[in-house]
Amino acid sequence: MILSIQSTAENILNNAENNPSIYLTILFALFELFVRLRPTTKNLSILAKITKLINVVLPNYSKEQAVKQAGKIIRKKFPY
Repeated sequence: MILSIQSTAENILNNAENNPSIYLTILFALFELFVRLRPTTKNLSILAKITKLINVVLPNYSKEQAVKQAGKIIRKKFPY
């Protein structure tokens, strides 16, 4: 098990010479681990910021919220 993890990690690092995005991913993962393990006053997590951005672009509505929102829009467009 340990040898397979080590060989997988070695393969990833050897392929990183051809694909530098692997280094970037490793740096993001280490940063995320450091931020989550160390207490800070602000939320410095990259994943939290990405999640917040996705929620702004594509809000996650429940069915009841979507129906209520659609009713408000329809009443606003057709007030009679």
